[in-house]
Amino acid sequence: MLNKIIHPFRTLRNRTFSKLFASQIASLLGDSFIWLGLALISYELNPTQSSSILAFALTMRVLAYILLSPFSGIVSDRFKRKNILLVTQLTRMLVVGLLLFVSAEWQLYVLVFL
Repeated sequence: MLNKIIHPFRTLRNRTFSKLFASQIASLLGDSFIWLGLALISYELNPTQSSSILAFALTMRVLAYILLSPFSGIVSDRFKRKNILLVTQLTRMLVVGLLLFVSAEWQLYVLVFL
């Protein structure tokens, strides 16, 4: 019985995989807090229209993926992966930090698009 419970977790014995797994969990947790923060910011901006604001903000995020994805292949071919990761994560950190200063709907839309 105990062996059936432990069996799925034996892959965590691999040190490299366990580090990757832990960092992925931390990243997903951070993403969840960002989504929660977006919902709270949209409610703070306009409590009666918060669902519309959040829906449009999420649409802007998907639109950014659609528009910028074709260029990501070009960027990944020309630059080192480590440099791309560094620049994108620093940009993301800056955008999330700027969410604290959002006071209008358009500011939220621009930050979510980035």
